[in-house]
Amino acid sequence: MTSLPRLLWRPSRNTFEFSVQQPTARVSARLSRSLSASPEMQGKVHNLGFKIWRKRDYAQNKGTFAPILYGVIVPEGKGSRLVAHFQLNPVMRLFLIVWFGGSAIIALLFLFTAIQQATPESQVIDALPFLIPSILPLLGWLILMVQQRRGREDERMIRSWIEDVVRSA
Repeated sequence: MTSLPRLLWRPSRNTFEFSVQQPTARVSARLSRSLSASPEMQGKVHNLGFKIWRKRDYAQNKGTFAPILYGVIVPEGKGSRLVAHFQLNPVMRLFLIVWFGGSAIIALLFLFTAIQQATPESQVIDALPFLIPSILPLLGWLILMVQQRRGREDERMIRSWIEDVVRSA
């Protein structure tokens, strides 16, 4: 099970790397040409860094939850090494941080209010309206897990595509 901070911050989810017996400039140029010609993939190559995602028409996960491959091409002897990882869109990460932070604060405020308004005659049913907002962080986490699972097929397709492109360079 992946923790929430790891999903939001650490770029270690689905990290991969592989070596190619081609110089970095050739690998970078091949990747750039293949991206512009691909009907399925979209992205940017700048110097020795790249960012790739599936176009909306092909993606399983069609929103801001869609996985993005970030990577660099590193010189290695006479060849190159690609180091890449999948990560959420930065705007989506920011939204999730605000969502989890805000919903946690709201849940705590409602919990403290429920505690303050409790009397010896209070029943569990009286606390229910105050406990409902504590479901918000759980709901956000559940949505994130479902969307991450939906994006795995896109991750496999992007990884396969980039390996085919780079190895044929």
